[in-house]
Amino acid sequence: MFQRTDYHHDLTSSKTSSKHKLDDNSLHPQIQTELLTRLPLPLLVVKSVIECLVSDELYTNQGFAFPSYEHRSSKLSQQAAMLVVVLFFHPQIMEQNLSLMRQAVDKFFHDTWVVPLYNGTVIDLSIEWGNRFPAAEDAIKTVIDTTHIEKLNYDNMKVTIACLDEVQRYLVQNVLSITFLLDRGGNIIDFLRAANAALRWQILHRTSHLCPKLENNNSAMIVDEHDILSLTLLVSQLEVQHGLPCNKM
Repeated sequence: MFQRTDYHHDLTSSKTSSKHKLDDNSLHPQIQTELLTRLPLPLLVVKSVIECLVSDELYTNQGFAFPSYEHRSSKLSQQAAMLVVVLFFHPQIMEQNLSLMRQAVDKFFHDTWVVPLYNGTVIDLSIEWGNRFPAAEDAIKTVIDTTHIEKLNYDNMKVTIACLDEVQRYLVQNVLSITFLLDRGGNIIDFLRAANAALRWQILHRTSHLCPKLENNNSAMIVDEHDILSLTLLVSQLEVQHGLPCNKM
């Protein structure tokens, strides 16, 4: 919406230059709340929508796709994107309501800070909230802590590498018979969930300005673009092959 309206906020103005300071290394544009004031909405209604998004789960069917607690950021990704957008219609919450922002971060962003909105548009919360909204910045601070990011990256790379080995075993050995699926179909579904969640994290967070810091960590395993592309294609192939016997049954 911001790009299609050709809206450009003057970051050099004396009123906003300190609030909207951009990271020089960032390639992500910041969403400007000034544009949203062109269409003001009742703040009480917006606050109620935000509280509903934080407290409830709108897409209950996603619980069947990602039942594991460790995949909850993938399960709640659609609702998280809605919350991020709606918050900009009530910036006072991001500025002052630390309790509500901490609840939102704990629920939606405990292991992620890059949020896909629509059609490939992503925003980096470390930039969108940093140096702009004190409560939101303080809430996300524990997520974007360097030590925490290194642990998230290391854990995700371990899963990615393990998934690469496992998916090749399924495909090379051609074990996806109807009998095998009846016996171990649940294991394959669990594997596909883990692989898709790991791929999602890698694809999103490789665009963040925080991730290059991890390249200097010699102890970390390396997952490059070739690994991500290979896993994406192999998982897609496995999903197709897994679906054919299931359809026959």
